[in-house]
Amino acid sequence: MKIEYEKNAKVIYEKSFSIVHNEADLERFSEQEAIVATRIAHACGMPDITKQLQFTSSALSDGIAAILRGAPIICDCNMVKVGVSMIDDFPKNKLLCFLNYPEVKTIAKTRKTT
Repeated sequence: MKIEYEKNAKVIYEKSFSIVHNEADLERFSEQEAIVATRIAHACGMPDITKQLQFTSSALSDGIAAILRGAPIICDCNMVKVGVSMIDDFPKNKLLCFLNYPEVKTIAKTRKTT
């Protein structure tokens, strides 16, 4: 039996966002907050994460301002770092992940955390 599956990246991308829009609770967010919440839900594959999200009144404007001034973007894992799509308009922003730094293992052991 041959298994058929979608191979067109654009179709997969659009379908995955459609699933998030259908399953996530986005009604309590402003239009801009809903865009960010959708991206978060899509990135982690958990549409219900939106129930746990809250935005301060200046979160989006502060984040956008930081990106525009070239602030580094800190990623929690290398897979995220590799997956971040940077466009030519923001070449100044460095993508950083500290997991492979030697100090991280020591800090995690000391704090008894990951």
